Amino acid sequence: MTDDLGKIAEAMEIGRATLANMRQNLVIAVLTVVGLLFVVYIGSIHMAGGMLVHQSLMRLLRVPKRARAHAAVHRAERVAV
Repeated sequence: MTDDLGKIAEAMEIGRATLANMRQNLVIAVLTVVGLLFVVYIGSIHMAGGMLVHQSLMRLLRVPKRARAHAAVHRAERVAV
């Protein structure tokens, strides 16, 4: 950012979006871990497999809003051509 006070609103929006993303990731992580611990406890999967599933979900589950908006604009441009 710069010394421009007009960008305070943008900084606040980015901060709120980041906090919402962190909360969502925390809930997803806790639910995934609880589910995986149950599956590990009953012996259907090993701990290493559970860790792989957890990390894969955390990285692949959420697509940023900007990326979705950019993809929608790109699709609209392709349809218009």
